[in-house]
Amino acid sequence: MQKTTPADRILLQDSIAEALERAGLWRRAAARWLHIFDQVESDQARERVALRREACLLMSTNNTEGDRGAKRRATYRKLIAAYQP
Repeated sequence: MQKTTPADRILLQDSIAEALERAGLWRRAAARWLHIFDQVESDQARERVALRREACLLMSTNNTEGDRGAKRRATYRKLIAAYQP
């Protein structure tokens, strides 16, 4: 497994994607994470970016369950926790 390079570490802390997430613009944030995915070099960094993107896409989906918001937020928090180094 490749180690995360210093350049990858900088990309993994993308302020634009994180700002889009805070604003609730999940699809735009997912698109930004995909852009970052293309730029990182190590497999470990790609895996972390893919998890973050998956979390954004999960939050952007419309679900018909009654308590969908609470479940999606809990799942999002779990995925973000897995993302942390």
